[in-house]
Amino acid sequence: MSEESSTPTLALVTGANKGIGLEMSREAATSTLRKEGHSVEHITLDVTNDDSITAAANLVNGKYGHIDVLVNDAGIAVEWLGDRTARQAWKDTFDTNVVEVAAVIDAFIPLLKKSSDPAPRIVFVSSDLGRLETKYDPNHQYFKRPLPVYSSSKAAMDMLALHYAKDFRAGWGADEDGKGGGVEWKINVTFPAPTKTDFNRNRGPQSVEMGARNADRLAVLGKRWRDWGNEWERRSSA
Repeated sequence: MSEESSTPTLALVTGANKGIGLEMSREAATSTLRKEGHSVEHITLDVTNDDSITAAANLVNGKYGHIDVLVNDAGIAVEWLGDRTARQAWKDTFDTNVVEVAAVIDAFIPLLKKSSDPAPRIVFVSSDLGRLETKYDPNHQYFKRPLPVYSSSKAAMDMLALHYAKDFRAGWGADEDGKGGGVEWKINVTFPAPTKTDFNRNRGPQSVEMGARNADRLAVLGKRWRDWGNEWERRSSA
């Protein structure tokens, strides 16, 4: 959350218990950002449970009445675990990485429409493995990477992001009646490089700080970008 006036800017990050989502929340809790009015609050949200999604949306609505940023970071990759059938791996992965992403967004759209910022923002944390070119270009660095289930789910999530971007273009679905005149929402997908997290048993070559960097940028896109950019510049050169 950030606060430039009496109205706080509210961001919800799913999957913030670990990895990139946790790093984004940690960044918001640093002393530097606290001076700008940022703070962090934990809420329980099981993205695979509709009742939990509804309860979280009701909690935010009752306490704040709006939300400005939604970061969809929660995701799983289970096919390599060997603890379920192939069919179940497909079901579980798509349920978390695609179906429940849509469920969370749909539950929070009414609150995003009440955003106090110039434009609501939605960020999808995807993967380079979900890009189509990784499998039709034999020279691509990820051409031989496995995980077809996870890769397919991220490709599907990318298409889902495009549908929301289409729906919330200015003059389309951004206003309540759909008759035009609404604000164009900032809806973006970020593709972190392989990052050192529990997701890959900490084998990723990139630090979690670098993995979260672009998601952080997109979460504040069009609002206070200069301040955040300068802060990142100082860290990257340190």
